[in-house]
Amino acid sequence: MCGYYDDIERTQDIITSLRWLMIDDEGKMDQSGYVYFVKRQKGIVTRDGVNIYPVEVDNTIAEHPHVLNAQIYRIDNELYGEDVCVCVCVFGFD
Repeated sequence: MCGYYDDIERTQDIITSLRWLMIDDEGKMDQSGYVYFVKRQKGIVTRDGVNIYPVEVDNTIAEHPHVLNAQIYRIDNELYGEDVCVCVCVFGFD
């Protein structure tokens, strides 16, 4: 994927310097390693009435010197409505 047609800013927002495509889609992986699209994520997580912006969490985590990449997910929470879940790829540890 090259990006959005005639929109460099939007392209830079979704493709990282390591060529990771950062989109708000939710998927799942089966036991064989196949990944399936489930649904489009919304851009805000609401936890106990507080709006959390995943891009802000992602940017903060990415500042850590041992973080290669991080992806934020919204998960359901029976008590608070929604929660933030983070998958982090790290490097530089023996």
